[in-house]
Amino acid sequence: MNFREPIMPIRVKCEKCKKTLSVKDHLAGKKIKCPVCQNVVVVAASPAPADVAAPKPAAGVPVGKKSSIATKPAKVVKPAGPAPPNGTPPAATSANGNGAVKNGEPEPPPEHVEAEALSALADEPPPVEEDTTPQTIDFKCQWCDEELKLPIDQAGKQTQCPNEECGRIIKVPLPKVEGKKDWRKMDRRGPAAAIVNQPEELENAWGTETSTRARQDSLRQAGAVEEPKKPGLGAFGWIRRGFLICCAIGLATAAIVGLFKLRSSNQQYRAIKNIEEFVNPADLKIKDPLLRADAHRTLGLLYLREPAGANKAMDHLKGVPNLVEQSFKQIEGHKDKAPVNEDLFLIDAALAFVEIGGTDEEFREKKKQPWNSVREGMANALMKIQSPEVQVMALRELGTRLCEREKAELAIQLAGNLASVDASTKSVAYRQHIALLYAKGEAEAKKALPGEPEANKDVDGHLRVGFAEAYARTEDYAKAAALAKAPGFAVDRLDACIGVASIALGDPKNKDKASQFLQDALTIAAERGATPTQWQQLQLVRLAARLDKLDAVKEILDKRLTPPFKLRAQLEIFLAKCESSPSTASADDLADLEKSDKDGTTLGLAWAALARTNGNREQNRKAFDSRAADLSPELVTLLRPMVDVGTYLGMKK
Repeated sequence: MNFREPIMPIRVKCEKCKKTLSVKDHLAGKKIKCPVCQNVVVVAASPAPADVAAPKPAAGVPVGKKSSIATKPAKVVKPAGPAPPNGTPPAATSANGNGAVKNGEPEPPPEHVEAEALSALADEPPPVEEDTTPQTIDFKCQWCDEELKLPIDQAGKQTQCPNEECGRIIKVPLPKVEGKKDWRKMDRRGPAAAIVNQPEELENAWGTETSTRARQDSLRQAGAVEEPKKPGLGAFGWIRRGFLICCAIGLATAAIVGLFKLRSSNQQYRAIKNIEEFVNPADLKIKDPLLRADAHRTLGLLYLREPAGANKAMDHLKGVPNLVEQSFKQIEGHKDKAPVNEDLFLIDAALAFVEIGGTDEEFREKKKQPWNSVREGMANALMKIQSPEVQVMALRELGTRLCEREKAELAIQLAGNLASVDASTKSVAYRQHIALLYAKGEAEAKKALPGEPEANKDVDGHLRVGFAEAYARTEDYAKAAALAKAPGFAVDRLDACIGVASIALGDPKNKDKASQFLQDALTIAAERGATPTQWQQLQLVRLAARLDKLDAVKEILDKRLTPPFKLRAQLEIFLAKCESSPSTASADDLADLEKSDKDGTTLGLAWAALARTNGNREQNRKAFDSRAADLSPELVTLLRPMVDVGTYLGMKK
């Protein structure tokens, strides 16, 4: 009985990578590829048949190679002794005599068992990949449509068509090399699957999808097909878009405002430092005391724009009346001079104190000063005024400004203090006390007043002017006109008309009323026997300049005013041009002042006003340089700092 031969793997060594391979015996005599280097390896022939005992190779000789040592056929050893009972044949033994019988079946020798185990553990060789590289190029001749098959080595070259009827030169196309498709890199879901699964389109030809898209584009461009309407945003979409636009605008606005504030803050700092250098006692550049007072007033107003700058502002403003007083002393004893500019400048100083007063909260934050301190500063400025008529003018303007700030009680108190300076007689300030008490409208306040005068009788001058201005403050211009024209002294009637016109001029809607009372005042001033004062005539010029009525006061300018008042009248005309909206003043308008002013004080105030109107330092300096050639070096030195002082005050906050 023959033993079952176990499956033995065949070991082959790759000559290229020296890798020993283990293959199954069914590949004996075939060619395989090395799985490591892809080299072609020939598998040796399979071992001897199972019924013939395979000779054991000599040590060191690989399987599949013939050994140089001669081998002898295995010798069959016959069993000794009698046959086993019951007719059982004797067990066959191998050449080495190690055969065994188990359950009546012969058991394979030990070396066959080991070989069968190795065969079970042998690696499965990878499948041999077939070479799919095309060997020919199949295509049609572009001239005769003949199906051609040309060798692969002619790809991309030009050759003659093999068709005898054609014979034309053709270009052999390149073969299509299809890469191995990787299913992991292909997206066959959704719309992508539809695109992937489309049939292959011919080269330089339009498929169904492409042609449809092209036709639609052509029709759309020709206007034959309407564009599909885009879906609307809806309420939520518009709200979202509006919100985003508002955010963008807000951010841009904040950035612009921040830049402007930073730039303005730097300009403000430089302005304060420059003016402080002008008035520094160690190196005084503004030597005229009145012009220096204007510089300190400007510093006070600039410090009010600074955070917590109220204390420094107050320090500068407090010194202004004292500087004006120094100017008073310089012109004492000069018959050709009068303190016209000084008295009128004190009105500006008193008005500057109004700007520094504020609430308790503003005082705690050091942005403003308490009104008690402000009242002392205003009272000091009013007491420095030498002309009683200018005190009336000051109380009139100060009362209007304080009433706008809801501080009428303070204005009444200031007017009452000046009215009772002389205990024996009432001063002209009493007229403003009457007007402010009546305008307040409280019953208790009116009880302190004398009865209203009758317009058809001779009226006291204080009552005439006081009640006429009181009616004007309550916009009862009919009663004001009747009282101002009532019989009496011309000087009192003239004061009443000037006062009502000044109050009406403070409200743009009553400009026609102001013009009417100015005309009445000019009529009274022209009456025979009327002797208007220099201050009254200056006020007439001042009103006419702001009401565009200068032709009506030409005679006053040419014949009636003294040199100091005429010089101030020229300044008032220039200031009216600066205050007009838009401003019509220019450096050329200063020609008359340049001829008349020898000291430079009035001209310095004019340059400060012009620079304040413009607010551009470079333009103001250029304008001054254009006029400086006609001025003396002393005047140029005096006036140049005032150009910067006015510019800094005119800069935007």
